[in-house]
Amino acid sequence: MNRFGRVSFVTVLWVVTVGAIGVVFLSRVMGGNGEREGTASAGGREGAPGLGALGLVDPAPYRATIERLEAALYKEAAPTLSDADLISALAGELGNDLLRGTSPGARRGGQDILTFGSMVGAEADVGYSAMNLPRARRNWELVRDRVFRRASWFGSATGGLAAAQTPPAPAAPAGTVRALEGVANDLDWLIRLGRSQVAQFGDVGVDVAPQTREALDLAQRFATWSRGWTDRINGLRRAMPPLPPNADPDLMMAWQELDRVSHELSGVGRASGSHIVPFRSEREAHFRTAEALLQSARRYLAKAAR
Repeated sequence: MNRFGRVSFVTVLWVVTVGAIGVVFLSRVMGGNGEREGTASAGGREGAPGLGALGLVDPAPYRATIERLEAALYKEAAPTLSDADLISALAGELGNDLLRGTSPGARRGGQDILTFGSMVGAEADVGYSAMNLPRARRNWELVRDRVFRRASWFGSATGGLAAAQTPPAPAAPAGTVRALEGVANDLDWLIRLGRSQVAQFGDVGVDVAPQTREALDLAQRFATWSRGWTDRINGLRRAMPPLPPNADPDLMMAWQELDRVSHELSGVGRASGSHIVPFRSEREAHFRTAEALLQSARRYLAKAAR
């Protein structure tokens, strides 16, 4: 499996994880306020302020942690890879503080905030790109309004905050684009070379046990040609530049298509079934598929270079 297969599996696993947590989170956050009604006890972090008339928790005893959490959520900058870990940890601290309260509202609010922290933490576990900070901020505001009474010191989004928190689209490194364009040109040349060379092997395949001297000679010549063909393809694969972290999606697709071209061309040197020399129709099918993939790769490269 190539690197894209592994990335796709991890991405699917992340989506399933976040989706499952999100269902629980939204079911809590979007519910009514009636279940929070109750009376504050003297113990726990809630202290004297306790619950408001609507069953919401007084945020004052938790102000220090809330402000640290919101400093990360409302910063006017694009997210970094460490933001998800920080926000998840602070949400965990705040949620556990609330769970130590003695009122049902505080304990239920603690559970809501811990669920929010788990959602953010799931993004940190993926580790391939920075978190979606605007989405996390909107989810925090939902749970904050669900748990706490309003306070004048709560963070709020300015008009340009969403734009400031959106990371710029990754640019395709010019050197990588040029290197892949060179690989594409080499593969194009290899397709034309291979077509001209395999013409010597005729139209009909050779069985695994050649019955005539001519068939045996053809099989031996094809085996020699196939080894040289494979060496050429392997050399081109080694020339493929590595993709940079967080590569432009068009650059990633171009790389993947070029990789598929090389794998398709490898099939020219292999026969199917009981044959050791493939039929002309088999060889030509590999060349046609490789040409289509190469055209696709070049389209992606053109978009990546813009």
